[in-house]
Amino acid sequence: MEGNKIIGSYALLRSELNSRQDLSPWLACLFVEPEYRRKNIGVQLQNHSINQVRLKGYEKLYLCTDLTDYYERNNWNHIGKGYSIDDNETRIYEYQIRN
Repeated sequence: MEGNKIIGSYALLRSELNSRQDLSPWLACLFVEPEYRRKNIGVQLQNHSINQVRLKGYEKLYLCTDLTDYYERNNWNHIGKGYSIDDNETRIYEYQIRN
């Protein structure tokens, strides 16, 4: 938040891809308003989500995206591909939670 304006957000979901119901939880909907990008807010939101997942006792966090390089720079590991509900291929990433 900046004042009363939401400048970034994310969601934590139990399930993100029908093709990978074996993986949980998922970081989803990470968004930063365009004028606030390149200010480390996306990384701060990722770190917040990781801390929330750690508090819940999970050892891993997952996400799917078509982006390349962004998440790798933030210690996410590409573990394969999955398919969205409309059968589009997407990249799956895993983050190992360290206690």
